[in-house]
Amino acid sequence: MDNEPVKIPCPLPEYGRKNGSDEWQSDYFIIRPSRWLGRHSIRRDEVIEKADGKLGSGDVLIFAISMALMDDWNLPGLNGNPEAWDFGEMDLAIIKWVNREIFNSFSACGTVKKN
Repeated sequence: MDNEPVKIPCPLPEYGRKNGSDEWQSDYFIIRPSRWLGRHSIRRDEVIEKADGKLGSGDVLIFAISMALMDDWNLPGLNGNPEAWDFGEMDLAIIKWVNREIFNSFSACGTVKKN
C-alpha cells in the first residue's frame, strides 16, 4: 500500500448510473486504509468476540469484520445507528465486494513475499 487511503467506488451496475459524459459512476464507495495497523487487528478481534457465533462463520462475519476495518464508507442500507443494521438483509454482492477489497487486503498484509 502507498501512503494515501484508497477510495474504491462500488462496481455493481445496479448501484450506479451514467453521468453527463456517459461515464458510469456510483455514489457508494469504501475506503481502504493506506496501511494496516495494529488497531485494525484489535478491531477484527473485537468483532469476532462480540459476534459470538450470531453472524455465522462465513461471508456475513467477514463483512462485519471488514466494516470494522474501514474508517469511512458509503454503502446502501448502512445509515444511522450501527446497532440497527441488519447484515442478513444486505445484498450479498455488496458483502462479497467489500470482503474482497477490504478483508482480503487485510489478510494479505501478513504474507511476506519471497525474494
